[in-house]
Amino acid sequence: MYCLLVNRHQFLRDQSFHAQHTTVKSTRANLCELLAARVLRRFDEDTPGRPGLLLLANILVAGFEPFQNAPKEVLDEHRPHMKQRTGWGGNEGKLTALEIAIISESKSFLSASACQKVIGAVYLGRIVYSPISYADIIPDQ
Repeated sequence: MYCLLVNRHQFLRDQSFHAQHTTVKSTRANLCELLAARVLRRFDEDTPGRPGLLLLANILVAGFEPFQNAPKEVLDEHRPHMKQRTGWGGNEGKLTALEIAIISESKSFLSASACQKVIGAVYLGRIVYSPISYADIIPDQ
């Protein structure tokens, strides 16, 4: 989910730099959003009830780094460009799939029933969600 939504965001970002490929980049971004919504729906259909809600919440609000689980060679190559993680459990620089969907304005993904199920559970208090991004206005660590 995270990778598909990050790719969507990157395609939308590239779209503004390469005017001749606007249609292709837009189509690729829409395809990534559509795939993410379909994969999330499949998880929702395959795991009903409370375990399914917990799985969906874990998929949408688990923190990821762009180079998480990458080989050591890749990390060494990109280390100068990465921010150093310090502080409360090393969560700085991590984003969630839900945050990426909001940033990239993935309206179809956010309006999907599986995503709305998690957002509704957070709103009703059945799931407690605390953002882990480094850009929070009032740090709640």
